[in-house]
Amino acid sequence: MSIETINGKAIRAARKRADLTQAELARKAKLAQPTLSLWETGRTTRTRRTKAIASLARVLKVEPATLTKPPAKASAKRKPRVAKPTPEPTPEPEEAAA
Repeated sequence: MSIETINGKAIRAARKRADLTQAELARKAKLAQPTLSLWETGRTTRTRRTKAIASLARVLKVEPATLTKPPAKASAKRKPRVAKPTPEPTPEPEEAAA
């Protein structure tokens, strides 16, 4: 089962275009309203519930892909930073005994 990344802003925008409250959309899509709230606000951004995304898309009359974000490309990830070794201090020259 794949993990989808939710696009909360897209869900909220589509919901507002459809002139629905979160409670109305949740009821029509057979979802819990707190789940919908978490997705819209970005407090939860990943889900395995592809059927829920499909149900939301059906109610909102949009393609399911518009409610999710594309997966991040592997090449876009940053390489980990490697600490550079610190040079050892140079010893002080010994003073000649007088």
